Amino acid sequence: MVAAGTTVSVVLPVYNEAENLDLLVGRLTEVLERASAGDFEVLFVDDGSTDASPEMLDALAARDPRCKVIHFSRNFGHQAALQAGLDGPPTSSWHASSPSSATSSAT
Repeated sequence: MVAAGTTVSVVLPVYNEAENLDLLVGRLTEVLERASAGDFEVLFVDDGSTDASPEMLDALAARDPRCKVIHFSRNFGHQAALQAGLDGPPTSSWHASSPSSATSSAT
């Protein structure tokens, strides 16, 4: 259990994971709600996915304010996606043409 008043933040790079997102989000949310009494945020970094992942992530962020999304314009790799998530401020959505040029944009 996490100490009261502490927000748990999770960063997840995503690349073409449409088939897995629903299951991942369901299980992760269940665990984080128990562990943090609901005080958590999940930052998904879409690393240029070409499947339905970007749209699924945007829909998730629209219905759950604890979920945030950073979108890359193309695939920059796992490490760049992870770093962008660690560097990115908690906003509803981000769009980036490169990992170092992320700009905020609400969905």
